[in-house]
Amino acid sequence: MCAFVGSSGVGARASAQYALGRAGLRCVGGASATAVAARGKRSARAATSVARANAAAIRMASLADVKGMSDLDGNPVDFASLNGKVVLAMNVACACGYTKSGYSMVSSIASKLGDKVRVVCFPSNDFGAQEPGSPEEIKSFVSSKFNSPDLLLMEKSHVKGSQANPVFKLAKEAGLGEPKWNFDGKFVFDKTGKPVVRLDNSATESDILAAVQKYL
Repeated sequence: MCAFVGSSGVGARASAQYALGRAGLRCVGGASATAVAARGKRSARAATSVARANAAAIRMASLADVKGMSDLDGNPVDFASLNGKVVLAMNVACACGYTKSGYSMVSSIASKLGDKVRVVCFPSNDFGAQEPGSPEEIKSFVSSKFNSPDLLLMEKSHVKGSQANPVFKLAKEAGLGEPKWNFDGKFVFDKTGKPVVRLDNSATESDILAAVQKYL
């Protein structure tokens, strides 16, 4: 109930309701006018934040628009700094039947093409729970099993559905689909950061190399 100090009974309630009405406020569920107004402001701010996020997603047209992602060590990654390079992005996992061939192929391509290309790997536990490890465990596994100094290992993230990371969302929105299994999403981004090609698990190293070289 809302009430003014010094008022009583029905008259007090009526006075309170009238005053609140003049102020454009109402008593709701026993809450004070101040509390109601505060809730309204918070809701408005939340709605504004969601609108801004949606607008940013709609505007995302290239890798330069991707924000807020970090590498496996927690360092922010500036995708805009990759402009001028062809980028090969791939979803990875350490306990998959494709792990050895997948990492070996892209490590070889990164070694052959040097600074003309940037291979970016996205660990994900989306398929078969085959990437359960911590960032430290993933990094240790990859560095010990493969010649991988040229690979950029990203933080663990989702690569499919509504929770997919921004890079894989960008590729899907460009009409390239999304991965159906580990290592199945090998996306080539041209020098302007736009997604242009997707290769799946049937692709050989020669196929991947040819797709990347086409945009060098």
